Amino acid sequence: MAITNLTAKRLGKFEVQVTATSSLTGAVYYYWFLDGLFIGVTEVNTRTVYLQDAAQAKLAVVDSNTQVNDPSTLVPEMWPGRRELWFVRSTGADHYLLEQQKNGGEWEQVCSHWPNTDQWDYTIQLASLEDLATYVWRIVPVDAAGNRGSARVLESERIVRAPDAPNYTISFDPGTANVTFSSA
Repeated sequence: MAITNLTAKRLGKFEVQVTATSSLTGAVYYYWFLDGLFIGVTEVNTRTVYLQDAAQAKLAVVDSNTQVNDPSTLVPEMWPGRRELWFVRSTGADHYLLEQQKNGGEWEQVCSHWPNTDQWDYTIQLASLEDLATYVWRIVPVDAAGNRGSARVLESERIVRAPDAPNYTISFDPGTANVTFSSA
């Protein structure tokens, strides 16, 4: 498998055309993934996807000379988890500190936010989050003198980007033609 180049071109407000260049020869199958989810297989190296206006997504493609019955075996590495935090302005706040606790450890400052006084609410996009880690965030208002106000603590969240595959067995009874699924 050897995708050597991937280019994207916006065709309209919602359409994005992606072209993959492969070093494979002969019949090539392109397995397309959008944010880690399989969206289809083609024998052509171009795919058009539709995104919401101004939305971002990771489009990945895996090429192969053979057809694969289970595309989940080809899933490329996904982008790390991200979180968007939203909060409402506090009266008297000069700025805000965003702090994060990972797996019950110490609180660490992630960023400072100096608000636009014309806005009532704010959104902060966090950097990459580690898979299978538990996070808690708090937003701390700080006044002009540097005094910390009461923190707004958000509920904890466990980041699971690639859950374990289900573990089960399948049995077939030819006498009744019943198929049974059971936990392994």
